[in-house]
Amino acid sequence: MEESLVADPAPSDPAAPEALTPGPAVEAQPESPAEPSDPLAARQWKPEARVQRRTRVYGRASLTLSGGVVRSGSVYDLTPQGISVVLDYRLAMGKAYTLDLNIYRNGRLHQLSLKVHSIHETLVGCLGFKHGFEFDACSDEISQILEEVLA
Repeated sequence: MEESLVADPAPSDPAAPEALTPGPAVEAQPESPAEPSDPLAARQWKPEARVQRRTRVYGRASLTLSGGVVRSGSVYDLTPQGISVVLDYRLAMGKAYTLDLNIYRNGRLHQLSLKVHSIHETLVGCLGFKHGFEFDACSDEISQILEEVLA
């Protein structure tokens, strides 16, 4: 059996550093990255975890920035809680915006104006930046339109 050095629980001189004495070897067990012990760490480890089914939709988006500046882009996909929009402009994370949408789905044009905040961005080759937005509180009317679009 291998021996390793273990700190002596009662050193003779309190001012002296801990004395090392032989003790039984303890094998270190590495923590598996697939099963982190902290649930928050698990969420941070998988940033692209899907909570809702994403529906691919087509349409135009206009994003109103601070100062009234408007940027246009195209809608990429939609969920009941958020939307992805491709823009040629990089946005600050966590900021609130007004998003005006024209979505073509099921033979109809659906027009929405939503309060959103930016939660994610990814560079999508030469298309630009795909931004993920989470909807702020939606009215019943907007929730009903979203259900129609996602049906």
